[in-house]
Amino acid sequence: MRKSTIQHQAAKFLPLQLMATPALVGATLALCSMAASAANVILTNSPFSGMLATASIQPATHRGINVEGATVGINRTATAGDNLLEVHYIPTTQLPSVLITQDLSLSTGDATLNLKTGDKVIPGARIRDVSGKTYFLVKTDPQTSSFLKKDRYFALAEDGSVLNRTFSTLSDTYLTREEVTVAKGSFTLNLAKKTDAPLCGLSVVYLGQSEGTLKFKLIRSDANGAVNAELVRSFAAGVKAVALPGAQLGISKADAKAIRARVDGLPLINCNGEL
Repeated sequence: MRKSTIQHQAAKFLPLQLMATPALVGATLALCSMAASAANVILTNSPFSGMLATASIQPATHRGINVEGATVGINRTATAGDNLLEVHYIPTTQLPSVLITQDLSLSTGDATLNLKTGDKVIPGARIRDVSGKTYFLVKTDPQTSSFLKKDRYFALAEDGSVLNRTFSTLSDTYLTREEVTVAKGSFTLNLAKKTDAPLCGLSVVYLGQSEGTLKFKLIRSDANGAVNAELVRSFAAGVKAVALPGAQLGISKADAKAIRARVDGLPLINCNGEL
């Protein structure tokens, strides 16, 4: 009887233990979720000190020209009379914005920036360190910063980190300032890209090799595709590298019938005037 009673009591408790397992799993998942949502931005040591070189400062909105149709490092082949290279010059505009994914709070004690989840801000400028990494400057909140610390900027990176020093304006540059002591929340940095119609195009035609001379013809076309400039360039046969307007080429093989070359550079050209 005693043995039977013990077995019966164990059977009564066993279902309770099994039922408790999903609850424990759920509690564990809840804790993990809370831990994930409590993640903060990472403060990284600032690579800047003192006054920033003006060459390291750029407008937040970056405007430039992309060369499309070829990339540096590719190999191209062409028979005599055909295009070795054809590229177009496309104006581009990069528009950065910071989206707050979890309430963000950054502070030095006197200078603060507090943003709510879903807020979106446009940086005031971008700065680049010697390694080429870019940081975007976001101004402190004048409502919550002390009077003397309203002109302060926090530096936000694309990887979601923040530099541990603020910056202030100084004439046409920035000065490294106070240490960031509070960093909570998270954000994503978006770099939207807008492209416009091509400014012009350039074709590099291989004309072949004869009498010890290697020849290329460059044809530039305007935004509508109409030819507006042509140029023929000659080089000694056997040359291993040539520099043309819009193209720097490494020659691996060339004869009267064909050429094989590597694109070593794609410098921008003037879309108007002479090539």
